[in-house]
Amino acid sequence: FGADSYSYNSSYVPSSLKEVIITGGTSIGYGAFRGCSSLQSITIPNSVTSIGASAFSNDTNLTSVTMGNQVAELGQSAFYQCSNLVNVKLSEQLTIIDENTFYYCSKIATIIIPNSVTTIKQQAFFNCTGIKTVEFASNSSLQTIEGAADKGAFQNCSSLQSITIPNKVVSIGVSAFQNCSTLETLNFETNSTLEIIDGLINLNASDRIVAAGGAFYNCTSLKSVVIPASVHTIGAGAFKNCTALS
Repeated sequence: FGADSYSYNSSYVPSSLKEVIITGGTSIGYGAFRGCSSLQSITIPNSVTSIGASAFSNDTNLTSVTMGNQVAELGQSAFYQCSNLVNVKLSEQLTIIDENTFYYCSKIATIIIPNSVTTIKQQAFFNCTGIKTVEFASNSSLQTIEGAADKGAFQNCSSLQSITIPNKVVSIGVSAFQNCSTLETLNFETNSTLEIIDGLINLNASDRIVAAGGAFYNCTSLKSVVIPASVHTIGAGAFKNCTALS
């Protein structure tokens, strides 16, 4: 598995591969098991400290991932479109959940974010339509939940019903929770340091809205929000179309 790109790996990683047992080594390379559509489970030992970009992307029958506690780096799109992934255990050393890491992993119901994580990047859990619960470990170090126009970290997580934002989070990015249509309860931990709830509205030449991407845009079940005293910026359209908000 030493190839430096998927185009090489795909020529000798068999499509019939169902199980991988890693017994040593410190890294899993870029695209190492990308497109192994029969792979069902993976256990990553404590020796591994980094997982490359797209390492397991498009493994459409992968259901379970157990990650050793020394994984500090998890590359972009590592589990991209693993559409049957149900069980995920993240490393206690992980600091960043990168872009597109669990993009379209629609079967995940619960995700526990370790207290080591400081940043959840844009589209990290995009279209994870099965997620009902996002839990943050006690004393969470999370500071940023990122987003961009139509690229929110938890955008389209349409089964998410409640979330409590850890108190070290400073900013919630554009589209971060856009279209979380069943989100009813949004809480902030005591002593929240939140400063920015971001938003974006694009206008055409006639000043008509052509695109909106507020942090909680289209959260149509959200009923009540208490904004922390530390907040100094609420962006354009941050709560646009939150039609149940009273």
